[in-house]
Amino acid sequence: MNRRSMSMPWIVMTAAVSALALQPQSAAGLLTAFFEALNSDDPGAVTAFYADGATEQFRARRSPEQERAFYERVHSELGRLTVRELRRVSPARAVATLSAEKVEMPVEFAFELAGGKIDGFSVSVGGPPGGREARLQLPPGGGSDELWASLDRRLRELAAADEFSGVVLVAENGEPVFQRGYGQADRGAGRRVAIGTRFDVGSITKMLTKIAIAQLAQAGRLELTDTIARHLPEYPDPDVARKVTIQQLVDHSSGLGDIFNRRWEEADRSRFLEPVDFFALFAGEPLQFEPGERRAYSNAGYVTLGAIVAAVSARPYSEFVAEKIFEPAGMTASGFPARDGSDPEIAVGYTRGGPTGGHTGAVGPLESNLGMLPVRGCPAGSSTHAAADLLKLDRALRSGELLDPEWTAWVFGSPTVEDGSDLQLGVAGGGPGVSAGWESDGALTVIVLANLDPPAGEGLAVELYRSLSERRVP
Repeated sequence: MNRRSMSMPWIVMTAAVSALALQPQSAAGLLTAFFEALNSDDPGAVTAFYADGATEQFRARRSPEQERAFYERVHSELGRLTVRELRRVSPARAVATLSAEKVEMPVEFAFELAGGKIDGFSVSVGGPPGGREARLQLPPGGGSDELWASLDRRLRELAAADEFSGVVLVAENGEPVFQRGYGQADRGAGRRVAIGTRFDVGSITKMLTKIAIAQLAQAGRLELTDTIARHLPEYPDPDVARKVTIQQLVDHSSGLGDIFNRRWEEADRSRFLEPVDFFALFAGEPLQFEPGERRAYSNAGYVTLGAIVAAVSARPYSEFVAEKIFEPAGMTASGFPARDGSDPEIAVGYTRGGPTGGHTGAVGPLESNLGMLPVRGCPAGSSTHAAADLLKLDRALRSGELLDPEWTAWVFGSPTVEDGSDLQLGVAGGGPGVSAGWESDGALTVIVLANLDPPAGEGLAVELYRSLSERRVP
């Protein structure tokens, strides 16, 4: 949850990294041709491109129905794409940064390449977290012991310089191989971060809300085409309620805006405990655009989804999430407790930018973020978790413990697949004194939780995931 745009989980299936080299000039031509096909008015243009531009293995993994669904989703949600930068980050990996017609945020395609052809790709809306990234400078070779020792030394240096404070967890095939804490969980009490310390994860909480919606849809208790009015007849803006659908709320295409606005600044924040309490912050405000017209990041949309979860399940949102997600996943260090600094297991957030700051580059002394964010987490953000619990959530999603394959694929933003084991995920959350990143493809998972301003956590997660991905042997 953030006052600025954040990266959103909109990811398609990716393939394993290949070690085959690709010349930079052929990569540029290949990817330029891919985006020309994707921008065309003919869905068949992408399939035709794949005949010569993609590996046989890639084509075998994707059905014509999946290709058409991907093409239609790009055109409906993003519109025409304009390439801003193409860069080769390894012999088998290239990244394209683009602007999109229908969204304000950058779009990033990360390609896996083999033999001069596309062997897989992932897509993220919001791009990599902005701001300065911590330079890990990991050794290019050597064994695991050398790698983890080098990472540990670098993280200690960053913590000593107040550039990082938090937990870093790396897992291979779902099992932790590196998990350590750094810095201060509570500077006033002199309490250090432990591997079990719980952190505010910002907008990663939206993943919980999306899973909850999927569970209710799977059970037949709601449809994605349902309007707000169908489940919240008392919603304070009836006109909006009659035309905004659940799918539009999920996709940030509802036209609803933020909860951090003038009303928030003037409100008694202790009163915002349940999703419906937040309606007073945005209901009645004009929509930013007509529903479905384009996309713009919306905390208000996810608060509304949480209220729908509560209404359909006939129990508080937090109780539904605890019973249907935390318990089956074994997430015993997760929840929506009061964030008032009284719980020694929860890290206090520290910001240099104050309530309107919260990003690297802000100047000034570190100050506690208590009172700057909701007292309790809500469906849009600020649930608290130990890093190990997010790994448990990753495993539970991929193993089918929470959803069937169809709805698991929907949560990941992928076409329907047989299982979720190899789906790519990249989500982040941030705000004043809050910075969290979760990057995973099933085989490799990187989770970084920090109690400093962005991109202390999410920037480090992206960089570490990419660095470790490039080291993997195919």
